[in-house]
Amino acid sequence: EPRIEALRARAELLQGQARVEADRLLAEREVERARLRERVLALKQQGAQAWERMLREAQTELDDLSQRLDTALETSD
Repeated sequence: EPRIEALRARAELLQGQARVEADRLLAEREVERARLRERVLALKQQGAQAWERMLREAQTELDDLSQRLDTALETSD
């Protein structure tokens, strides 16, 4: 949650097409976050190994979003 909020704050600095793209990416992450919540509930019953895999996947997705927002910020300058 804190990382997504930080990315939202950075996206607010964007203008024009970069802002549109950032908003789209953040909306996609909201959908993905809802899916992850469902998976978390299912994984609680599957054990620690599945839980760790899901956490790695979520971290990778957040890293990807951060990188895309960095690119959008660079192109808006």
